[in-house]
Amino acid sequence: MSHTRKSSLVLVTIMAIILLSSMAMAASPIAITETAEDLIGSPYRFGGTSPQGFDSSGFVQYVYHQHGITLPRTVASQAAIGTLIEKQEDLLPGDLVFFRTPSSSKVSHVGIYLGNGDFVAAASATDGVVKRNLNQEYYRENFLGAKRILEPDIPVVQTAYSLIGSPYRFGGTSPQGFDSSGFVQYVYQQQGISLPRTVASQAAIGTLIEKQEDLLPGDLVFFRTPASSKVSHVGIYMGDGYFTASASATDGVVVRNLSQAYYTENFLGAKRVLDQDTPAPKPAPVEPTLADKIIADALAQLDKPYVFGASGPNAFDCSGLVQYVYAKNGIRLPRTSLSQSQVGTPVSKSNLQPGDLIFLTDTYKPGVSHVMIYMGDDKVIHAFNPTYGILISDINHSYIQRHWWGARRVIN
Repeated sequence: MSHTRKSSLVLVTIMAIILLSSMAMAASPIAITETAEDLIGSPYRFGGTSPQGFDSSGFVQYVYHQHGITLPRTVASQAAIGTLIEKQEDLLPGDLVFFRTPSSSKVSHVGIYLGNGDFVAAASATDGVVKRNLNQEYYRENFLGAKRILEPDIPVVQTAYSLIGSPYRFGGTSPQGFDSSGFVQYVYQQQGISLPRTVASQAAIGTLIEKQEDLLPGDLVFFRTPASSKVSHVGIYMGDGYFTASASATDGVVVRNLSQAYYTENFLGAKRVLDQDTPAPKPAPVEPTLADKIIADALAQLDKPYVFGASGPNAFDCSGLVQYVYAKNGIRLPRTSLSQSQVGTPVSKSNLQPGDLIFLTDTYKPGVSHVMIYMGDDKVIHAFNPTYGILISDINHSYIQRHWWGARRVIN
C-alpha cells in the first residue's frame, strides 16, 4: 500500500472514530437491525449506496446513515473501526460481521448482525440484500471477525440484547426458557440487582414514569391482556420506542415497539428501578417479601418427583410441598390439603396475592383434595401427580376451573 493510500485510510478511520464517539447512543442497535431487515430484497449493484442498488459496504453505510451515524465507505475501513468482538457468542444486534472470499485472506464482505446467528448483507448480483446465518457452511468457513459500532451504555440493556432469540417457557427463569417476569428478573440479576419474581410485584416497585417520552433505557414497561385490566406482561425499555420481552411460546425473547397497535392499546405504565444518574446502575431498594421467599423455595423443588404421602426434602405430594416450603419460612401448617383449607382467611379469586393457597375439590377423591401455591400473574406451583411431578400451571386452565374450591391466605 502506498504512503498516500495508507494515510488516507488512517484519516478516514480517525474521522469515523471521532464521529462515533461523539454520537454515543444516538441510535438504538435494534432500530439499526429493523432498517436492515426492511431493505431485504433490494438489488445488488457494485459501488451502490442506495436502495436502487447496494454493494455490501454501501448497504452498511446506508443503514447506519439512516440513524445519523456516518461510517467509512469501504469494507476495509469499516473493519478498522469499532470494538473487536472476539467470540461469536458475544455478538449483539447491530454488530458488523466480516468475511473473506475463499481464495483470499483479506476482508471482502460485511453484514449487519440481527441476533440468533442471523445477519443481513448485500450478497451478490444474483441475490441482492438477503438474510443469512453464520452457521451456513460458506459463512462459517470464511468468517473473519466482528466489530461493535454501537455499545449499549447500560449493562442491563446489553444483557437484554444478548438474550434476543431465547425461547419462551411458562414459569421459566433462565436462558433455557423465560416467561416475561422471569426474563426481567434474570436480566437484572446478572447485574447483581434482585427483583421480585412476578409481573405484579415488579410493577409495585421503583419510581413511576408518567410519560412515555420520559422513558430511559433499562426502565420496565408493563402491559395488560386485551380482556383484562390487570398487569400481565413486562418488558425492558431499550430506547427509541423499542423494548425487549419474552413474548409468547411462538416468539420467545423478541424486540417490539411501543408504537405497535397492540402495545399502544394495552400499555399500562412504566417504572424505573435503576438510578440513571450514576455510571454504575444501582437498584431501587427492594426487600424480598415473605411470599417472594416462599415462592423461591417452591421453585427450587421443581425437578423433584411426586410421591404420594411425601413431605420432602427429596419428594413431595401437594400438601407436603406446601407444608415444607411454608415451614422453611416460619409458618407451620397442617399436613393434608383438607386441613390446610381450614386455616387462614378466605380470599376471592379476584383478590389473590402471591403466597395464597388455592384448593381444588373432587380430584382423586371427593372433597378438598389438592392444594397449590399462588405465584401471581395467574400462575400456581404445585406437586400434581407422579406423571407431571412439581409444575407451574395457569389458574385459568379448564381442569383447575372445573375443580376450583377456593383460596385461603395464611400469610399475615
